[in-house]
Amino acid sequence: MAKSMMLALSNPVSKEREQEFNDWYDNVHAVQLLALPGINRVRRYKAVRQMLPPSDDGTPTYRYLAVYDVDDADAAITTILENDPTFDMSDSMNFEGAFGVAFEQIFESGGTE
Repeated sequence: MAKSMMLALSNPVSKEREQEFNDWYDNVHAVQLLALPGINRVRRYKAVRQMLPPSDDGTPTYRYLAVYDVDDADAAITTILENDPTFDMSDSMNFEGAFGVAFEQIFESGGTE
């Protein structure tokens, strides 16, 4: 299990471009990030329902989550920012409101991966 991770919450710009967004994220963006030193694994998830903060109908604010297992949270962010101009970004992603944060592990209990 990685001792650091990054989380990215995002949405496509529209329902009509959702497949394009997912294709780009899986086949371009994730591949480019995995080519960087210290980024070891990318997993993506689609939201099912939002609990907090409550929404009127349970529709999630963010529809997609990407989890990146990294060697060192701070170093990964620095590497990504340094390489940002070389990434092939897609206008199918809604960058307004996108959210990314890196975490270092401080506790683990039970279970196996």
